[in-house]
Amino acid sequence: MDARGPAGAALALDPDPALSELLEAIRRGGREAYRRLLGVLRELKSLEAGSELYKRALAELSRAQGVVLGNVGVFVDASVDPETLTHSKAALATALVRQGLVADAIRGAGTGCRCCAASRPRRWQGGR
Repeated sequence: MDARGPAGAALALDPDPALSELLEAIRRGGREAYRRLLGVLRELKSLEAGSELYKRALAELSRAQGVVLGNVGVFVDASVDPETLTHSKAALATALVRQGLVADAIRGAGTGCRCCAASRPRRWQGGR
């Protein structure tokens, strides 16, 4: 069934409970990563520019930014199709897969990503 409204505009649908739990876990991880990023920025402000500690803090800032951006990607992927997280190398996605949250969301969300859906029997489409 197509989730389109008038004139073919996409409709926003509420996630099922399993997907809601997965998205909330991603948000929690995202908030923690963002707090870490802000902490590194605060530390960086207090350091002397060009010093060895400053250079190390810049490297840590880069890592923290990468984690935050990776978490955004994980959230977008999970929002579109949680099964894509089973193929992700992002640390958060890997942890969520290990915890079983992704599998629960996949069962609740339908057919999943195309590469995985091809290996599963198709669901009955109501006569289509």
